[in-house]
Amino acid sequence: MSLLIFASALAVWLLLDRQHKRHRFEIRREYDRQNRALPPFQPRIPKLEAWLNVVMGLLLTAFGICILRATMQMPEGPAMQDPANLIALLLGSGVALILVGGRAVGQNRKVELRSSRAG
Repeated sequence: MSLLIFASALAVWLLLDRQHKRHRFEIRREYDRQNRALPPFQPRIPKLEAWLNVVMGLLLTAFGICILRATMQMPEGPAMQDPANLIALLLGSGVALILVGGRAVGQNRKVELRSSRAG
């Protein structure tokens, strides 16, 4: 079950990324069909929000790893019978946030480089 949660978080990221690429392709094709210039690319996530996504993803991943280490070191007890789902949820969401934030940081860097070269 925990592997399923982790895999589903990564699958959601991959599907959203594919959907975004398809959407950009359709917009580009529509502009080409109308013989208009494509507007300059603007990232979906601002720079600050992208960095906050990366930091929050790192914190969630670290928290998931800490819980994993704590549950491996403690004996079986009534406190946490099955923390695997919580660990998978934290690790999956942390990794997904890191990937989304990292992609957005890269897009913001490209836009900044293009604007600094042009201006």
